[in-house]
Amino acid sequence: MIARVPERIRALLIKFDARLNSGLLWTASGLLCLMVILVMIQIVARYVLQDAPPWTEEGARYCMVWSALLAATCAFYEGADPALVKVDADSFPRLQRAVSLARFACVLAFSGALLIYSPGMIMRSSLRQSEALGVNLSLVTLVVPVFALVILFHAVVQFVTGRAAERRVI
Repeated sequence: MIARVPERIRALLIKFDARLNSGLLWTASGLLCLMVILVMIQIVARYVLQDAPPWTEEGARYCMVWSALLAATCAFYEGADPALVKVDADSFPRLQRAVSLARFACVLAFSGALLIYSPGMIMRSSLRQSEALGVNLSLVTLVVPVFALVILFHAVVQFVTGRAAERRVI
């Protein structure tokens, strides 16, 4: 923990962070289930009815993109993301602080770059519609800044409170 945060605010941040993660995990899981259903519809339609509807492929692709990026935020929250250096509670306090600071700086740089370039990417994709569903592609691209903001929020909470999430098995 770099800055002193009042215990009440610290507890509130941790609780909100956990609830945000839980909601995103449920959303990612729901989108993944929807993707599987769409793929099953496509398989049945293609091999049984000999006529696959094109909207199932697009819908499954968009569900996969949103599900993967939302699930990546959950992996970051849980500490299940790839890391070059893993430190545990037995490590030297200075090493823990240094790794925490380096991790936060990397997340800030990555999320910052995504947030800076996202408006242009969304504007460009807003000019296009998907062929089968007729969905504005900016709705698909919108997941990128959502992903960046959530990861950044998780990183700020972990950095300010000095607490990484406990690994949980649900």
